[in-house]
Amino acid sequence: GMTLMLRLLLLSLFQNASAVGGLGKIQVATKETQKLLAPLRTKVFQQAQEAGYTSEFTKFAAISERLQVVAGRNHFVKVQVAPESYIHVRIFESLPHMKKDP
Repeated sequence: GMTLMLRLLLLSLFQNASAVGGLGKIQVATKETQKLLAPLRTKVFQQAQEAGYTSEFTKFAAISERLQVVAGRNHFVKVQVAPESYIHVRIFESLPHMKKDP
């Protein structure tokens, strides 16, 4: 099957990672990652469609992630959206003392 990689801002973020807060190692996604991801399904699906993705999301499961701490945390999450289809999603989580919308 085809693996679609939604790059969005990821390419430049990965390339510039060492200049900002360092990007952590790839890790297996946790339940907390899935909780962050779940409410974004509709928004991510709309962005995927705008980027040319034509299938449905038959699932929306966080598989792995990398963390970057930058006045909050960037979660770079590999998401399975169908049996053999994956996208990459960046989720920004502001730190508790900086609760503002990104």
